[in-house]
Amino acid sequence: MNYRTKVIVNPYSAFGKTKERWLSIKEELKSMFKELKVEFTQAPKHATLITEEAIKQGFNHIVGVGGDGTINEIINGYLKEDKPLNQKAVISAFPSGKGNDFFRTISPTEKHWREMYYEDKSRMVDVGKIKTKTGERYFLNVSSFGFSGEVARKIYKLKQRIRSGAVYFIGALSVLAKYKPEQIKIMADGKEFTGKYLLGAVCNGKYFGGNMKVAPEAEVDDGYFDLIILKETSKFDVLKKMIKVYGGKHINEPGIEFIRAKHIIIEPVEKEDIPIEYDGEVDFSLPAEFKIIPAAVKFKV
Repeated sequence: MNYRTKVIVNPYSAFGKTKERWLSIKEELKSMFKELKVEFTQAPKHATLITEEAIKQGFNHIVGVGGDGTINEIINGYLKEDKPLNQKAVISAFPSGKGNDFFRTISPTEKHWREMYYEDKSRMVDVGKIKTKTGERYFLNVSSFGFSGEVARKIYKLKQRIRSGAVYFIGALSVLAKYKPEQIKIMADGKEFTGKYLLGAVCNGKYFGGNMKVAPEAEVDDGYFDLIILKETSKFDVLKKMIKVYGGKHINEPGIEFIRAKHIIIEPVEKEDIPIEYDGEVDFSLPAEFKIIPAAVKFKV
């Protein structure tokens, strides 16, 4: 297939390191493509606008240089009413973010990614859709609520001062000291679950929070979410589970619930302002509805 490639670069990703290493990234991209057009994002959500305009202009390959947030913005420009603006257009991710969690799911190593890329292989990937009282967005990797949502809020503030991957763990410890479980009602494919939960993660991909393997059995093309829920427990137990989650060893732990579903509705029973993050972005709160859109994106890996 002949590609007209638009490269969308988030220079602020990886704490601004993408801007610093852009010249070397550019040389590598030049070795992959005969011709490419490059555009830098200038503000949050800008990649969404660039993607939508590029596809309308006839570009059929969008490459995101950045992290999970950059790819999230691209997906939200690629899809319209749950369908691609151009069925033949493909998306690629050149990992240059602080987390790159979705990239870990679809390509275990950068070497693997390059080998697959040069073989010109693509894969149809599911997308999640989240709807709240204040808006709706698509997400490619994970959307979580409760404790992890508060951590995402904290990280947004901390990352101005802590410019390393350690910001995830530091943010989690800071929030854990004060956070309390909330009474939550969950409907998953018509089945109801109610309880006091510390956090929940609606997963399309396997990883979140910078290499935490939260959903080790999740597949991005199986047509289902993996919902991982942590019930009320002691702060010491949370710390133990946080350590285990990096290796995906937490699933069978007491207090962990695992649910596989296509349609999920999550409602707070008491407190209203329970934050939601999606692919690391934070601008929604519960209640929320989650729907899986099977094979929504053609991903070139």
